[in-house]
Amino acid sequence: MNILYLTRQSPPPERVWTAAFRDALARSGFAVRHLAAETLPPASLLARLRETEVLLTSWGSPRLPEALATDPGTLRYICHINGAVRDYIPAAFWDSPVVVTNWGSSTGPAVAEGALALLLACLKNLRPQIEDKLSGRWVCEEAGTIGSLQGLKLGFYGFGHIARAFHRIVRELGPDIRVFDPCATELPHDCRRADSLRGLFADSEAVMIFAALTEETRGSVGKSLLALLPDHAILVNTARGDIINQDDLFAELAAGRLRAGLDVLAGEDWLALDHPAIRFKNLILTSHRVGDSYWQTPISSEDKQLAFFHKTCLENLARFLDGQPLDHLIGKAQYSRMT
Repeated sequence: MNILYLTRQSPPPERVWTAAFRDALARSGFAVRHLAAETLPPASLLARLRETEVLLTSWGSPRLPEALATDPGTLRYICHINGAVRDYIPAAFWDSPVVVTNWGSSTGPAVAEGALALLLACLKNLRPQIEDKLSGRWVCEEAGTIGSLQGLKLGFYGFGHIARAFHRIVRELGPDIRVFDPCATELPHDCRRADSLRGLFADSEAVMIFAALTEETRGSVGKSLLALLPDHAILVNTARGDIINQDDLFAELAAGRLRAGLDVLAGEDWLALDHPAIRFKNLILTSHRVGDSYWQTPISSEDKQLAFFHKTCLENLARFLDGQPLDHLIGKAQYSRMT
């Protein structure tokens, strides 16, 4: 099977093209050639892409030329190793014979773990407790707002695969869960459906944002919804930063009324280190890395040396080689909702 891994530059991203991943590809019998787009003029690059059967893309790959969709040559499968594909694969491919996959729901457990970590860190006031010790105070000034998941009115905004993974982890800890997601046809027996986003915020002490970013969800969490939350309520976002009106949230945090754990931020998904919010004791920022799982030790298993997206890629390459149905296929409707 002719497989090409395309990146903009050489060397490829270290987070993707690890030694463990290269070894696993070789053990599975997959000979993958790496091509840096910067080394070829556009016409030559297009010719090379048309000569391959399977194309791997990832963070660090260039956007594919639309001409490849209208005339893909021998290309039949694009395995996008990571998540969002809109920056890399034009919409024209959904009218071509080329199939596309990404990491799909395999991200669920790792991001769900991160979401739980942020929720608990806010609920137990870990940042204020640490900063008070550093400032010479032994007992946390905010000790009275430390809470428990037992009986916590916990709202889910969105109930996709990450939310479902989070629910499986958290349900045994006893929260009182309510969900707002018009697209979710069925909910687990221990979840109540909120009829509106306003109803969700009015009846929650902590809200987890798991929704996809669409025209409907963009900026949907703003001043009027945040005002419905009780004092010291918690907002956790591991989805997309632009779902929240960030200025409105930062105003609430600056006033000390709410707490938040944000893995994602609006706009460019980062803050300047001199931004006032960096110093908020009631805010935890994790730089879009809360779902990472790269830690290895000398006694780590061989399986642990591969990230979840490596495993998903290897499994789908094996499926394609054997003529089996692929996991995490991206359809035209799904692509239109991606960010």
